[in-house]
Amino acid sequence: MNEESRKANYNNDEIDLRELFAAIGRFFNRIGRSFLNLIVSIKNASKKYVLIILISGLLGLLGGSSVKFLFDPYYESSMLLRSVHLNLELMENAVDKLDQLSFERSHDELARVLNINEDKAKQIRSFSVEAFVSEEQIIELETLKESLKSDIKDEKKLELLMEQVKMEKQDIFKITVQTYDAVLLNDFTEPLSLYLKNKPYVQKRLEIENKNRLSKKNKIARDRQKLDSLKAVLFQNISKFSDKRREGSNNVILSESFFVNPLSVFKEDLDLLEQEQEIDEELYLNPDFEVIDEFTQYTRPASPGLIENAFYGLLYGLGVAYLIIFLLSFNTYLKDFEAKR
Repeated sequence: MNEESRKANYNNDEIDLRELFAAIGRFFNRIGRSFLNLIVSIKNASKKYVLIILISGLLGLLGGSSVKFLFDPYYESSMLLRSVHLNLELMENAVDKLDQLSFERSHDELARVLNINEDKAKQIRSFSVEAFVSEEQIIELETLKESLKSDIKDEKKLELLMEQVKMEKQDIFKITVQTYDAVLLNDFTEPLSLYLKNKPYVQKRLEIENKNRLSKKNKIARDRQKLDSLKAVLFQNISKFSDKRREGSNNVILSESFFVNPLSVFKEDLDLLEQEQEIDEELYLNPDFEVIDEFTQYTRPASPGLIENAFYGLLYGLGVAYLIIFLLSFNTYLKDFEAKR
């Protein structure tokens, strides 16, 4: 009896699997038929309303072509800027204000904010900013992610942590400007960088950091002067010890128990010199806020050309045509449905 029950259950399982695969087959079959019916419907509608398609496509083609002549061409260029005090959110807020002024055509206010004349402000079309991630940063983040996978099993928590680390490490930004005058881009790097640098939030931090650097440099200079005096004394005493002259004199002599290793003094002086040179380099380069790559003037406009405008206009016209066809077909369906009721 048990053997017969097992055979019956086996047959039932086999039947269930067959029904499952048959249902899946019917599902995909219905999808395929629906897709073919849709294509056939579009084909028949295209034949039936070919006049609407031709007229709408022609109007779209003409409209797209006319855009080239109705609007002035614009040029686009980008600059790379590093700021350790501005994150992406603060940078977007600062640049969006400029973009809003250019969108509202507030030329006088835009000229005042950027400290440029109003004629140049009139030529500006838009501003935008995005984070710039170098290949070195990508490799560093991927390496960090792989090392954290063994400790953090939750993928969502890991991704959230990596986004936070990415935001903290992000200090290079790509600022894009669109203008109607390409020549303007040649002299636009300085006004835009000064606008961001002179923000009170940034300016205060740059001032205190430079002040700290200068203070540290002055201390290093004083310490090096003391080391120079110490080196002179060491030379004097080494000379005394080598001559074996220990008679009393007016010279300063260090006892052997307190004798200083001259190499350590010279090494300390060299370390201080390297620190001083690093500070001079930071004061000159100002790595906390610097322009990495300036705007470049391009002769080719970034705005779409005649062929591109015509193509997009044609696509727009065809889209409108098929929208009209859909509405007409749907209206016919509603009339038939109402008549049957």
